[in-house]
Order: sequence, then structure tokens, then C-alpha cells
Amino acid sequence: MKSKTLRQLLLYNYRYIFAYAFIFFFVGFFLLWRIGTVGPGLSQAELDVAAVHTNAREALATPIYPLFAKLQVFSLKIFGVSTYSIRIPSVLIGATTILLLYQILKKWFGKPTALIGVAFVATADWFLFVARQATGAIEFSFWIVVALYSITKLLERRSMWAIGLAASFVALMFVPFGPYAVAILMISVTSSRVLRERLLAISTLDKTLTVLIVLAGIGFIAYTAMSNNLMIAKLLGVEAGIPTPIEYAKNVITNGAAIVGTVPATNPANGVSGLFFVRFFELSFIIFGLFMFWKTRINKLNLVIVILAAALFFIGGLNRTADAAALLIVPGIIFITAGMRYFIHRWQKTFPKNPYARMIAFIPVVILLVLTTLQHQQTYFVLWPRQTATASAYTYDLQLLEGELATTSKSCTIVTRDQTIRTLVLADEHSCDPKFTDTITAIKKDEIQILGPEFTVNLKPTDNVLVRGLVSSKTDDSTRWVVRERS
Repeated sequence: MKSKTLRQLLLYNYRYIFAYAFIFFFVGFFLLWRIGTVGPGLSQAELDVAAVHTNAREALATPIYPLFAKLQVFSLKIFGVSTYSIRIPSVLIGATTILLLYQILKKWFGKPTALIGVAFVATADWFLFVARQATGAIEFSFWIVVALYSITKLLERRSMWAIGLAASFVALMFVPFGPYAVAILMISVTSSRVLRERLLAISTLDKTLTVLIVLAGIGFIAYTAMSNNLMIAKLLGVEAGIPTPIEYAKNVITNGAAIVGTVPATNPANGVSGLFFVRFFELSFIIFGLFMFWKTRINKLNLVIVILAAALFFIGGLNRTADAAALLIVPGIIFITAGMRYFIHRWQKTFPKNPYARMIAFIPVVILLVLTTLQHQQTYFVLWPRQTATASAYTYDLQLLEGELATTSKSCTIVTRDQTIRTLVLADEHSCDPKFTDTITAIKKDEIQILGPEFTVNLKPTDNVLVRGLVSSKTDDSTRWVVRERS
């Protein structure tokens, strides 16, 4: 056996260390950069969800997005109420989804292509729209990845991953549109002879634990459904009712285009609104990936992904929300990476005997990736926040109010009818002990009144009363909150 020098061993064992460091930096940078100011601010949906999660018992009564709910309850309890504590749980789930998906892509397409695919996805605006929003929508993608990873492990005869598969199925039952994904994956697993054999071959202990997890999940969702019918409607994606055929067609187009383009009717909280453009890079490689998967459909996993993607595409027509727009993230990532692998393979065959020509040939591919990344960055961090529809969907109301309560030493009364703001403020600690009312009263000595947006219309200073507005330095919006105090 030929011996290797120390330099050769180090280069062999750590040849990917710089690539891993680069990917780690990419994921962290794009998921965390300006996390408190893009939006701008927080959307009403984020505030409503956070208000529910300030109370662990109330969150348990409506157990939608179970993992995200637990993480946000913990985050709000430990770190208080802020933009960061509200959004970090979603960011953590998004980062874990990417890292776990890398393990799958690495097995299917090799390390180099998987690294390129993960780096590309971490910058994608259509991924950031979901992963950085504190609504829990990214959890659907997380559990889909856990289910696919468990299936790959079962094919490798790792019987204990049957427990992971059962846990992902149960968790998906508590995620909007998750029951449909569970039905598709269960049909795919049971219809595959190889997967059936792997499941039947697991140990008795693993079988028992798997059955207990499934039964516990079914029992819990049945118990919850009896007391909360609205939750079942939300899980099935029909909380707004069954759409008409025209509405369904529009929803399919809008949600289906979330990755490969944008349409004017998109949700302002989940993408640019009023614009139309096609992401030709994503579209091209998704077509390459679909062609590759269909060509190799003898591989049951490839067929599972194709069927899952097609079914989710049509299921997304049930409504036009951030949840529906996030359904195709995982299949989209897989198809894009498969398309890259197919394209790179065909490109390398063009230069089979000249390694220098191969290296030079990758220059235009790298340039294309860089330009696409810059386009993603401009779309998410520049174009989207500056739109009028985005500004109306997001506010700095909570941040402005929290900042005022943290600096004042006077007695403070907050005049607002917004129950969400009340819940979030009372869940945090402040320099003053805030009191709430829904009517404007006379100001006492050493007291300030903070008036909500609904009370600030045509408000003017009066004798012995000073009025000042709370305006965010990060936006050009008009005054939202007004502070009144005795002169």
C-alpha cells in the first residue's frame, strides 16, 4: 500500500473545509442579516402568532406548527418580546432544513453539486420570504425533509429511522396542507415493494414505538378537532372556504410560480407585489431536474419526489396564503440541484480530455450563479421592502411601543383596541407598569399616554398637553403612535 505524506492526508481529509465554511457563512448571513428591519417591521400575521405563543397553555390548545410553536414559546419566555425573539425560531428551522437537506442532496448528487445547491438556495428570495417570517410556514418544508431523510435511511436498512418517519408524519398532520403530504407519502411508501420490506424488517421495539407514535398523534388530533373545527379547516387549507374554479386556477398559478417567477397578484407578505418577472435560472434548472428525475423514474425515490411535487402544485390552489406558497420549496430545491448535476455532467462531457478546458468552461456557470445571487439579494433586501404593498403589510408598531416603554420612568397608559399589542406588551417587562384603556382620558401628573394609530387622526396639542409622535427612523411612514403628557 502506497504511503501518503502528512500534507496529502491533510488535503484529503479537509479538502471541503473551506467549502463548508463558505456555506455556513452564506446560510448565516442571508438568514440573519437585517432580520429586524426586513420586512420592514412585523406583519400582522407574525404579531398574531406571537401573541398566541406568549401563553404556553393557549398555544397547546391550538397546536398548529408544533415545533415552531414550542421554539417561539421558549424564545419569548427567555428573551422577552422583540423582533429577534419572534423571528429567530423560524430562522433556526430554516437553517436546519437546509443542513438536513444537504445530507440528502449529498447522497443523491455528490458533495460538490450539493454544496452549490445549498449555497444557491440560502440566497434565494423565494426561500427567505418563508424562512425569515415568523408565521411557522417553513415547518412544512422541515418535516418533508425529515420524512425524505428517514426514507433514505430506511433504504439503507437503518430500521430506527422508522420512528423518525412516523414522527414526521404525525407532525405534518398539525401543519397546514400537511395531511395531504402525509397521504401522498404514505401511498408512495406502501406502494413500493422495497420500502414495504424495509418497514416489515425493522425490530419489534422499533415497530412498537412507531405504532405508538402514530396512534398518539391520531388520538391527539382527533381530540383537538372535536373542540376546534376551525383548526381542521386551516390544516386542510380551506379556512376561507372552498375556492371557485376561477379562484382555484388563479391560486394554482400564483402559488406555483413562487419559485420560478412572480405574478402581480402575489401575497405582499410573501413576495414582491404588482410586478411580473420570470426567474429563468430556476426555471431552466427545474426543467433539467424534472427531465432527469423522470428519465430515472425506475428509482422509486425519484418517482416519489415527482408525484409529491405534482400533487402539492395542485393542492396549492386551495388558497392564496404564505402557507400555500411555501409548498414547493423542497421539491424545487431538489429539482434545481438535480438540474445542476445534469447540466454539469453534460458540460463536462463536452471537454472529456482537457482538464484546463473543463476549469475554464465553469467560469460562465460561476458567473451565472453570482448574477442570480445578486438578483435574489436585490429582490428581497431592496425591491420588496420599498414597495407600497409591503409597507402597508408590515409595521414597526410593536418596536416603537416597546422602545418608548423601555425609556420612560413615568406612569404610562396605552390607549389602543389592538388585543394583539396588549398581549405582547403585557408579556414583557418594562421600566413602567403599562395600563391599557380604549378611550382617551385626562392626563394625570407624571403620566404619559401613548395613543394607538386608531386614535391619532386629527389629534392636536391642547393647553398644558404636549404631543409628540413615535416615528421609526427605518421607514418614511407617517406617525403611528402619539405620546401625550402634561407640560
